[in-house]
Amino acid sequence: MKTLLLCLAFITIFIGIPGQVYATSLTVNFDSGMTSWAIPGVRDNANGGSMAGMNVTFYWQDSAGFSRVDTGTWTGSGDDGGVSLSFGVVQFSLSESGDTFSGIWTLSKVATSSHITRILIDAFPANTVFDTYFNAGVGTSGSGLGSNFQMVSATGLVGDIVATYRDLVNVDGNAPVGDLYRYLDIAFPDSVGFRSGTLEFTADTDPISNVPSPGTILLLGSGLIGLALFGKILR
Repeated sequence: MKTLLLCLAFITIFIGIPGQVYATSLTVNFDSGMTSWAIPGVRDNANGGSMAGMNVTFYWQDSAGFSRVDTGTWTGSGDDGGVSLSFGVVQFSLSESGDTFSGIWTLSKVATSSHITRILIDAFPANTVFDTYFNAGVGTSGSGLGSNFQMVSATGLVGDIVATYRDLVNVDGNAPVGDLYRYLDIAFPDSVGFRSGTLEFTADTDPISNVPSPGTILLLGSGLIGLALFGKILR
C-alpha cells in the first residue's frame, strides 16, 4: 500500500480544564490506498444537508474496557446534517453546517466512562468525496479549491489527533490527481481518547456529478447524427 505520511499540519493548542492544562497535537496524513476509486465527475463544494447517506463508523471503548464498533447513517436537511448514536448514558454525534469548505464539523460526546478511539467517515454512499488542498490549489477539474482537515477548537479531554485521508479517487478512469479521497479517518491514539466535550474542525467535501465521459458524448453525438441521416433516407 502506498502510504504518504505527509505531516502537513502539526498544531499544538492548550485546552483549559479546571485545575489542568491539556495539550493537543494534530497530524494530517494521506494514504493513497491500493487502487483508486473511479467517479464520473465532481462539482465544487457540498454542505451538511447534501451529504445524506454518508456512513460514519465510531470505534470506542465502553466503561468495562470492551472495544465496540457502531455505524450510523448521516441525515440532512437544508444546509445542515449529521449523525448521532446513543447507548444509555453514552451519547456521541457528528454534525456539519453550511458549505464544507468553511463550515464547521462538530464532534460531541457525553459521558466520561467511555472514550472514542477512532471515527471513519465514508463519503461515497452520499455520492461525495473529500477534497484536499493540493499542488498550490490546482486539483481535479471541477473540484475547485480544496482544504485539508483543520482543528478549530476543542473542549474536554481530547488528546492527540491523527486525521488520515484514505483511498484516492479518480475521474473517468484517468490517473488520480491526488486531491480527492473516499475516506476521512480521525484517530485519537492516546489512552485518554476522546471522552467528553466537543471537537470542532473543517474538512472540505465535493459532490460527485454524473458527467458523461468525452467518449460517451462522442458516441451519443454519432448516434444522433446517424438517426438524422436515417430519417432523411426514409423520406
